[in-house]
Amino acid sequence: MTGESVPAGQITEEFEEKRSRFIGRLVAAGSEKEFHAALGLLKQEHPKARHIAWAFRFSSDNGQLPAEGFSDDGEPSGTAGMPLLKQLRHYRLINGAVFAVRYFGGIKLGTGGLQRAYGQCARSVLSSDHALMPYIPFSDITIETSFQADGVVRSLIDQAGGEILSADYTATGVRLNCALPDSEWPAVQAALPDEAIVR
Repeated sequence: MTGESVPAGQITEEFEEKRSRFIGRLVAAGSEKEFHAALGLLKQEHPKARHIAWAFRFSSDNGQLPAEGFSDDGEPSGTAGMPLLKQLRHYRLINGAVFAVRYFGGIKLGTGGLQRAYGQCARSVLSSDHALMPYIPFSDITIETSFQADGVVRSLIDQAGGEILSADYTATGVRLNCALPDSEWPAVQAALPDEAIVR
C-alpha cells in the first residue's frame, strides 16, 4: 500500500448541529484489541451519550485491501458508520479509528442531516493540523552478530530509522530483534558486517 496515512496521535473535535452535540475522536489502532480498548474508554467518558458510532481501517499483512469495519450504534442504517468510513477511505487512513459521540438535542436531523453531521465529525478530526502522518511499513527482523560488531549493527539500525525490540546475549554474540522500515532494509542488509547473520 502506498500513499496511506496513519494517525499521528489522538485528536478530538466538537461541534453542534441543531442542538445535538457531536464529538469526533481519531485514535491510532492497529488491531481490534486496540480499537475495542479505545471504544471502551470513550464509553466510560460519555456514559450518557445517545450514540457512539465508529469506523476503523487496519493494514493487512499481505498488502491487500485494508480490513474495515463500522457501526451506526442505533442510528438509522447507513447514516453514521458509513459516512465515517467514507472519510477514512478519502484520507487513505489505516491503522486507526474514528469515533463520533452524539448527545441528542431533541431535534431530529433526518437521514441526510445525519449523514452530513457524521461525515463532518470525521472530517473535523482527520483534517486537523498534525492529525495524520505517512504510513511507513516495517518488518520484524532478527540479526545475530558478534560482540565486536554489535555496535556497528546497532548504528545501522538506528540510521535506518529502525528500532531494536530486544537484545539477547549468548556465549558467542548478540541476537537483535528489530523493526526496520521495508524501504531501508536492502541498504542495511548490504552494509552488515560479514559476521552478522540474518535469521
